[in-house]
Amino acid sequence: MELWFRYMHRFGLVGVKYIDDIICHFRWHKESKTVAESDDFRKDDNAILFTMLNQSGAPEVVLDHFRHPRTEAYQRNWDFEKVDKSLLIAYVANDLAMKHYSSHDYEKATECVKWAMKYGHPRNQAFLSKYLKLNLLNPKLMDWLRDLKNRSSTESIKAE
Repeated sequence: MELWFRYMHRFGLVGVKYIDDIICHFRWHKESKTVAESDDFRKDDNAILFTMLNQSGAPEVVLDHFRHPRTEAYQRNWDFEKVDKSLLIAYVANDLAMKHYSSHDYEKATECVKWAMKYGHPRNQAFLSKYLKLNLLNPKLMDWLRDLKNRSSTESIKAE
């Protein structure tokens, strides 16, 4: 994560290119650092994101997610002028909205999706669907619809 942060800080998104080819495979086994020390990696990720989001003026509901656990190693003022701060907040808020929605925390999900909208998240079909669901449907109705959808998915798998 720190390597990506340094790259983005220096070059911005312009230098990032998407390719379909797989250029490496990660070794995820119990002895790998990524798995064995995943808590430490999460602390680093949270520290970097918290610092960037805090400096960008992100709302508390977004910052709260990255407060703990985090290391203090990255607590300084970063100069990341090549990063669009509004879009950073918008995309992180949208990602958090999905996480909160998945865990049935509709209040936080609704707050996050509103911030994502305010900060300029692209209005694609998936985003608008989530935004409308969270702002128009009663939480009990959402739970009932999700249960119905999960039940029908499970039944179709059993039928195969």
